[in-house]
Amino acid sequence: MSWQDYSQPQPPYYNGPPQQSSGTATAALVLGICGFVVCPLICSIAAIICGTIAKNEIDRSGGRITGRDQAKAGLILGWIGVGLCVLGILAFTALIVWGSTLDDGSYDYEYDTQISMIHMALQP
Repeated sequence: MSWQDYSQPQPPYYNGPPQQSSGTATAALVLGICGFVVCPLICSIAAIICGTIAKNEIDRSGGRITGRDQAKAGLILGWIGVGLCVLGILAFTALIVWGSTLDDGSYDYEYDTQISMIHMALQP
C-alpha cells in the first residue's frame, strides 16, 4: 500500500445551494392548460401574469430556482388562449351582425292580419 491510500478522503463536491423548482412557473403552466379546458379568458390571463412573475423570479434567483421552461410554456399557452378568445368573440360578433342584416323585406302581413281577425272575433 502506498501513502496515498491513507490520505484524507476528498470532501464531496459542493455545487452551491440546492436548486428548487418555481411554484409560480408550475402554476403558470397549469393555468395555461386550464385556459383551453376550464375557463378560457380568466385562466389564460392568469397564466400570462404567473408566467411573467415566474420568469422574473427565476432570473433574480441566480440559478437557485429552476422552471424557466415551464414559465415560458405557461406564457405561450396563455397568449394563445387569449388570442383564441378574442377570435371567438370577434367571430360571434360578426355572426350576430351578419344575422341581423339578413332581413330580405319579405315580412308576411297575411299572418298579422289573420291574428288581428281572430282577436276581433274573440272580443264580445
